[in-house]
Amino acid sequence: FDALADWDAPRYSGALDPCDAGFNIAFHGARGLWKRRDMADRELVLAETMATIAATHGAAYPKAKLKRLWERLLTHCTHALEFLFEDDFDRAEFTLRDIEESAKAIQRGAMRQLCPGGDAIDTTTFSCFNPLPEPRTETLLIDLPNVDQTRQAPIFYDADGNRMPTQAVFTFRKH
Repeated sequence: FDALADWDAPRYSGALDPCDAGFNIAFHGARGLWKRRDMADRELVLAETMATIAATHGAAYPKAKLKRLWERLLTHCTHALEFLFEDDFDRAEFTLRDIEESAKAIQRGAMRQLCPGGDAIDTTTFSCFNPLPEPRTETLLIDLPNVDQTRQAPIFYDADGNRMPTQAVFTFRKH
């Protein structure tokens, strides 16, 4: 504190913009731009990973689309966006949600390339994707709504066509 005693700190008078004085400002909870930026970033990283893996299997890599999405995201990663007025805030929130959904669309396209047997409309086919460089071994819960219990339980196969161990558990949960 002794060093601060000699510091000639800037002095302001009149009204201050909150971003000039704010520190760790709340980001409007679930609707905040910080959360939207974080979610869009996560989805874009996963989309890039999945598109890269799909490209190694012959799919076209969406380089231009990903570049545009990253540029749009980085435009909304500047300081003090939480202080936007309502119209601008809504526009920024919409843009960030659009980036997130566009990244998810790239992911779905990559999954169709990696697992061509499954169709987004086909509710009898499920595909699981591990974007990590190491194998995963934990249990995967897949909800199958309205399963006819008189029919055989679903059969799952890995990427090499080997049948995977499964256990059907019938529960009645509300979502």
